[in-house]
Amino acid sequence: MEIIKQEKAITNCIIKNEKGDMCAGHLKEYLTASEEIKKQMPAKQSVYRCRRCLALYTMPKQDHLQGSKSGVLLPPQKL
Repeated sequence: MEIIKQEKAITNCIIKNEKGDMCAGHLKEYLTASEEIKKQMPAKQSVYRCRRCLALYTMPKQDHLQGSKSGVLLPPQKL
């Protein structure tokens, strides 16, 4: 299976079908990828899969979605 490498984080699939229409399916992190697929990934890259056409992407981890870097979550603040 071909893996598409992206330098910037994207959220929708960019694969075009036979008619030239873009899939535009939502990309979701593929946490249950097989070991064969994980071996093809560069270091510090995540595997994403389109929910519509099942295309695979490799992109940098999106740290802003992973929580705080210290591992401690901040309590909610009052406005």
